[in-house]
Amino acid sequence: MYGCTVGNEIFYDIERECLSLIAIRKYDDNELFKSLKLNKIIKFDKKERIVEVFKNNIESVQKKSLVFPFHDCILKLISMRNKLAHELDKINYKDSDIIETLSIETIKRFPFEWSDGWDFEIFDNDCILLYSNIIYLNVVLTSITTKS
Repeated sequence: MYGCTVGNEIFYDIERECLSLIAIRKYDDNELFKSLKLNKIIKFDKKERIVEVFKNNIESVQKKSLVFPFHDCILKLISMRNKLAHELDKINYKDSDIIETLSIETIKRFPFEWSDGWDFEIFDNDCILLYSNIIYLNVVLTSITTKS
C-alpha cells in the first residue's frame, strides 16, 4: 500500500491538457507513513487478514452468544471519534458508529475511575452510546495487549 503512494503526486498539465504524475518522491524505509492512517490499515487488513492480533473477534459484554468482528469494531470507534472531533454541535450517531448499545444495567458493571459517583440512570441516548463505545474501546485494548 505504501509503495502505491510513492511518486504519485498528480498535477494538471496545462500544455497537454491532462493530469500527469510527478515522480519526485523516492521510497524511504524510515518514513513514518503519514499518509497510511489506521483507518486504511484496518480496511486493508480486513481483506488480507495478515496482522495476527487483528484476527480475533470481540465478544459482547451484554449477550454472551454475540461476537463482533475486530475490524468492524475499530472502524466504528474511528467513526465515532471523527464525529466527536468534527460534529460535536450536531452529532447524530448511526449504526456505523456504535459497536453495541449497552443497557444501563450493563454500563453500571463497567465503571471507570473517572466515572466514580456518576448517576448512569440520567444518561440520555447519546451518553449511553458514547459510554458503550468507551467500554468496548477498553475491551479492544485488552484484547490487543493480551494477544501481542
